[in-house]
Amino acid sequence: MSIDDARRQHAGQAGARLLPHDLQAEESLLGAMLLRADALVAGLEVVKPGDFYKPAHGHIFDAMRALHASGRPSDPVTVADQLRQAGRLEEVGGAGTLIGLQAATPAIGNAGRYAEIVRRHSADRSVAQASGEVREALLAGADPAPALDRLMAAIAARTANGAGGLRGALVRGDAILDLPSPAPLVAGMLDLDTLALLYGPSGSTKTFVALDLALSVATGTWWMGRAVEAGPVLYVVAEGLGGLGARVEAWQHQRQVWTCGAMAWLPMAVSLIDRTAAAALAELAAEVKPRLVVVDTLARCMVGGDENTARDVGVAVEGAEALRRASGACVLLVHHSGKDETAGARGSSALRAAVATEIECRHAEGLTTLRQTKQREHEAAEPMRLTLVPVGESCALERYRGEDDTLPAGAVQLLAELAAIADADGVSSTVWMESSGVAHRSFHRWKKRLLDEDYCHKTGERAQARFTVSDLGKRLLDG
Repeated sequence: MSIDDARRQHAGQAGARLLPHDLQAEESLLGAMLLRADALVAGLEVVKPGDFYKPAHGHIFDAMRALHASGRPSDPVTVADQLRQAGRLEEVGGAGTLIGLQAATPAIGNAGRYAEIVRRHSADRSVAQASGEVREALLAGADPAPALDRLMAAIAARTANGAGGLRGALVRGDAILDLPSPAPLVAGMLDLDTLALLYGPSGSTKTFVALDLALSVATGTWWMGRAVEAGPVLYVVAEGLGGLGARVEAWQHQRQVWTCGAMAWLPMAVSLIDRTAAAALAELAAEVKPRLVVVDTLARCMVGGDENTARDVGVAVEGAEALRRASGACVLLVHHSGKDETAGARGSSALRAAVATEIECRHAEGLTTLRQTKQREHEAAEPMRLTLVPVGESCALERYRGEDDTLPAGAVQLLAELAAIADADGVSSTVWMESSGVAHRSFHRWKKRLLDEDYCHKTGERAQARFTVSDLGKRLLDG
């Protein structure tokens, strides 16, 4: 049975589950292969035409493979001609499809990674199809042995760790320059596609911080004056479930945001040192497609393991890395300090070595202090002080504003002027100052205080910087 026939048969089964695939990875791979020869080679070394879920993608790949075998280049013109000769051009959507694949490619240098994603999903489909054949044989009372043999072969092929997998991860020559830099999730604090650690002693409000970050991302709300990349969040609530609802409600009242947004709560501990459980969590993350995954707490998600041994911590880190690879999210591990609170996070130093960002959380005399003790990719942020304020039956965090939290009348008037002239995209500093009529020195002093205390927001830098009134600023003016 051809792969096309198998897909049609699968689609015709009532209630059949959609087979594993990633069309974006397929399109990105083909686009990269059309753009550069080294990407073409990287794809040909890992993938076969039958590995593509969408038949049209397999036809395009097959045309490029034929051109390469004959020593001819692959570009939209030559590939379209090859498809035309094979009678497949209209089937794939015409020459415009090829140009569209080129234009939509995120990063040419990631061709090997795209190829590995396509190959992995193909192997997963083979296992799923073979599993279905075993089930059908059992239901029909037929001998399941042939189907079981195919299932075992499919599993072996999926788990094989030979040169093909390594080849797909290769980055050749100058293609290393095309690898993207980490994209910010919370400006200056957390990056996408990284591991991060938030740690502190018991009672340090670290769960309040993690929850505040998560809800800000899920609702697209600025976090403590920092821009966020809005998107889904997967929050593993491994402890403290009883008070969670009150904390969420307090956050909503404090921020005046009456939704949890794209939050997905998993109210149970999932062991990161159990490879089967960790793989199941990674599979769930791939379905949720989160921008942020919070594991609260790491200790509850590695019960039975020894936090002080590099071996057990390494297994837990690999479980967290599986989450990151499956989702491309920032995976934030909430953890405890050791007995010596000045010595960092509890347990083996292998944990600190593995993360890109480490944030220490301390609470004393009513103030929470966040300090980045490690930031691998860029300069660490300045320490941040927060205060926990009672709201309803719980508490919520807000920026600490110093001994005198009353804004000068001139600063309030400057904020009101910003509210009057700014549209959704904001206004420049020059336009704001000229409209306000405030002297240069006073304008910049009050503007800095409004920014520092989260009454207004800034997007962009230097000449492109734009300013808008924050939700906190709007509440101040409305009050």
